[in-house]
Amino acid sequence: MKTLTYSEAFFKAYNGQPNFMTPVIIDRITTDRFYVELSTGSKFMDLEMYGVTVLDKYGNKYPELSDCFNSLEDAKNHINSLPC
Repeated sequence: MKTLTYSEAFFKAYNGQPNFMTPVIIDRITTDRFYVELSTGSKFMDLEMYGVTVLDKYGNKYPELSDCFNSLEDAKNHINSLPC
């Protein structure tokens, strides 16, 4: 199976559509195993919302590693805790 580029993997997984809750990309991180997207956009109950989306390098989703957070610090801590 061919390894995809970051953009190819996200396009494959989400058909080129941004996350409707957190469409503004803050950062894109590449680890040994994953492509990780950190994003923001919507507020929920007047709290900022940050999304962490995790894909492997073949465009497969990892919902068990992806999550939403109410602080940028919590989202970054989650990213730092991912199994590389």
